[in-house]
Amino acid sequence: EIVNYIHKYYIDPKTKTPHPVTRIENALTQLKFRIDPDIPADRQVMEIMKKLPEIMPVKKSEIQATVVVPHQYIGQTQGILKKYCTVATDKYTSTGCEYSVTLIPGDYEKLNSELKSATKDNYSFDIVGGVPSATESQAKPKGGGSKRGGGRGKKNR
Repeated sequence: EIVNYIHKYYIDPKTKTPHPVTRIENALTQLKFRIDPDIPADRQVMEIMKKLPEIMPVKKSEIQATVVVPHQYIGQTQGILKKYCTVATDKYTSTGCEYSVTLIPGDYEKLNSELKSATKDNYSFDIVGGVPSATESQAKPKGGGSKRGGGRGKKNR
């Protein structure tokens, strides 16, 4: 549980990706940290994080994003956003509601999946200060995007 917690909430600052589980397990072995099943995992992680940077670089990771939802889906999406994110602000516009949120990278896929289902893929998700990302349908071209080779090539050469 502790290894998964560290994997979910902390990243390697050089690569900006989560450390592999085996690397975290090896680091805990090096630290000779004794896991106590009676103490909550988050409290033990706080103790581990005081010593872990000596063995491997770690950084707590959060994604700051803006989620825009049309008016007709606000009711369905508020619960989803509160389940996976910390909502900093919400601003109602003529087209819908714009939420400023913070979430952990481990919840990104689940959040996107539930928002897509609740809004019938009619929302936008933009990462603040990073590479903007959109929902799957906005990121990929619709229709005609066959993965096949496309035939024999150009006929008019």
